[in-house]
Amino acid sequence: MLFLSSLMPYLSSLMPYLSFLMLFLSFLSCRPSVLKGDAIRAYPPGRASNRGWEGYVHIVERDKVMIRFSRAFHETFVPGSRYDIEFTFRRTNLRLQHHALDLTLGSPPPPPPP
Repeated sequence: MLFLSSLMPYLSSLMPYLSFLMLFLSFLSCRPSVLKGDAIRAYPPGRASNRGWEGYVHIVERDKVMIRFSRAFHETFVPGSRYDIEFTFRRTNLRLQHHALDLTLGSPPPPPPP
């Protein structure tokens, strides 16, 4: 999978919510820059190493996102812990948008994404 960095790391704390971890993002209310399916990587503060956890956005609301990480991360998670958060997006979302435009405008559709 190809991931592209979309924002600089953002220091924040994650809060448990049902089977997700909830992350409050004040910039979401102005611009929906995080979409369902985007990948989010969480690193220990200060990022002494490149070892982090990857999660995926499942729900996007006005100023918060619901993320699910691996089971191991959820089992060792301590509420209120702070993490460096890095947002990424997959090209699949862009491909689907372009495919929808092609269908709407009557252009021949490109081959489906792999």
